[in-house]
Amino acid sequence: MQQSGYSNYDDYYKHTIKDISSFWDQAVKALDIQWYQDYDEVVNLDKGIMYPEWFVNGKMNVAHNALDKWASDSSIKNENALIWESDDGSVVKYTFKRASG
Repeated sequence: MQQSGYSNYDDYYKHTIKDISSFWDQAVKALDIQWYQDYDEVVNLDKGIMYPEWFVNGKMNVAHNALDKWASDSSIKNENALIWESDDGSVVKYTFKRASG
């Protein structure tokens, strides 16, 4: 919100509704979503608001953005990505790089 120049939530909320494309373009940049092919348009509403086409012509890999890019980041790769606990109480912790039990 503040990165977009807003200090008042209600004004920011109105902006996000009025300029959907700008909001989502800023969001994917703030989240460091990495694209293999850049999108041409954030959202296409030619078929109406009920049938949006998001990130037109963009190509990205969800697994890369959720795991792979963090596994290659030396400051993050050993942080917990997932903690799994079985019914018997055993715990397995998965970092972005590997699993440990």
